[in-house]
Amino acid sequence: MITNSILAGIADTVAQTLTTIRIRSRRLQHPSKDISDGIEMPSYPDYADEKSPYANEYTIPLRPAPPPAFDFERITRFMAYGFIISPLQYQWFSFLTRSFPFGKNSKTIPTLQRVALDQLIFAPIGSFLGHFKFIVLPEASSTMSAPEADDTQSAYGDGAGGPGAPTPLSALEGLAGLTTRDVKLVIDGGFNTVEAVAYTPRRVLEQIKGISEQKATKILAEASKLVPMGFTTATEMHQRRSELISITTGSKQLDTLLAGGIETGSVTEIFGEFRTGKSQICHTLAVTCQLPFDMGGGEGKCLYIDTEGTFRPVRLLSVANRYGLSGEEVLDNVAYARAYNSDHQLQLLNQASTMMCETRFSLLIVDSATSLYRTDFSGRGELSSRQTHLAKFMRTLQRLADEFGIAVVITNQVVAQVDGGPSAMFNPDPKKPIGGNIIAHASTTRLSLKKGRAETRICKIYDSPCLPESDCLFAITEEGIADPSPKDLEKD
Repeated sequence: MITNSILAGIADTVAQTLTTIRIRSRRLQHPSKDISDGIEMPSYPDYADEKSPYANEYTIPLRPAPPPAFDFERITRFMAYGFIISPLQYQWFSFLTRSFPFGKNSKTIPTLQRVALDQLIFAPIGSFLGHFKFIVLPEASSTMSAPEADDTQSAYGDGAGGPGAPTPLSALEGLAGLTTRDVKLVIDGGFNTVEAVAYTPRRVLEQIKGISEQKATKILAEASKLVPMGFTTATEMHQRRSELISITTGSKQLDTLLAGGIETGSVTEIFGEFRTGKSQICHTLAVTCQLPFDMGGGEGKCLYIDTEGTFRPVRLLSVANRYGLSGEEVLDNVAYARAYNSDHQLQLLNQASTMMCETRFSLLIVDSATSLYRTDFSGRGELSSRQTHLAKFMRTLQRLADEFGIAVVITNQVVAQVDGGPSAMFNPDPKKPIGGNIIAHASTTRLSLKKGRAETRICKIYDSPCLPESDCLFAITEEGIADPSPKDLEKD
């Protein structure tokens, strides 16, 4: 039995080694050609034809597909098969001994008869059963799981279609010996896509229960092969930026100020005092993100995290009526959750990641991102803990924007400066957004809102990597955010 196991292991080791040597030698001879040549190799996405999760951004290949790694799991299966089949072999050899006994004068003919019958019947059948059980069936199971991943991405394409869908984590199964259990542990740890794993430090993966340091290294290495994260040219980057989608705010003047609307793949912060229109902009965006691309929408659903209890579905119906949309469908396309503390607020982002893997979302709203932090953490003694927790929350938002190519909009409150410093003499409005440098650095675009006359509001570009500092007027109407009427402009 032990001999069978050792021989099976040696045979499979030689087979895998010869396959790897053949692939590498042919790659050296023909580096620009596909050298699989009938050899079973793991499939890798063609990055030149696929779109990344960066909202319709095309990526370029960074490395050729590596040769298949040594499959220790397969060799273990073969050795176990050799061990299990030994009792059957014993019965078979006993049958051969009884059928072809040695004579007194001749042992050659019975020996040849035994060998011939063994090689014609038992050896082919045993090899076929072993190959079918431990190679064909596992690989067929892996192949059958591929359509399920495709179905997930098709479901993701409810709105804009599947090209920008992220890669499901199930794509790591079978690579470098990773099992279904390993993938499930990572998913339970809050990572649902290959992109999410690739963007995560190794030490974070090591904190997942059941994932060792060696396993975390292997998972991160395989995920990095499927997600291009290397250098690219500025020309390619410019092309990606030109293909980004912007979601209309409902006001042409505000869209012009923002160079088209709310940008996807980034975090936009809206801050201001009460009654400046922060929540009204969020309600309008929750509807406009569902519009077709040619109408300034994102053709996707909306995730709405409410921390202040200001969400009102009736406002969505008013905006939907303005654009001629079905109110029932608009409400069905908004996934709403109320956050009750800062930990729950962060936990909801993990649930949001799971939902984004199942269907297409184009917008994530958090109204407001800092409200619960002001009550859960109090005093300077907890300032460090608050900022650390807030930084993790903001980093998760940016990761979702990168991973799924969605637009992230957060609202922020303001606080009055009462320090009486030198800046108070030159600043007529001593109010500043809370969150400090954590929010300031984590937000891509920051918009400041102020109240104007009647229903008009003033939006100012407070900070942006590409937009100039300027402002515009918009109005809050019964049908959401819109341009101010000529009458309102005359008053201003």
